[in-house]
Amino acid sequence: MKLFLLGLALALSVSAQPVAERAPRMFHKGDVWAAVGDSITHSRRYHSFIYLYYLTRFPDQPFELVNCGVSGDSAGGGVQRFSWDI
Repeated sequence: MKLFLLGLALALSVSAQPVAERAPRMFHKGDVWAAVGDSITHSRRYHSFIYLYYLTRFPDQPFELVNCGVSGDSAGGGVQRFSWDI
């Protein structure tokens, strides 16, 4: 029980920090992010979530998002496309 309460207290103390302190800046102004994957990547189902997350939290750090997804592709196919496509 003590371990549970300690874990709960730790979780609450971490979650009480402001969002700006917890959000890492993975991208910098001018960076290009290439999304590599299969049909889910190709259909752009989650790209907007990632782009809007950074745009709303770091408006002064815009970056370019490029879709390199190919429907039916595999991890091996993605690796083979690095030199000429990605």
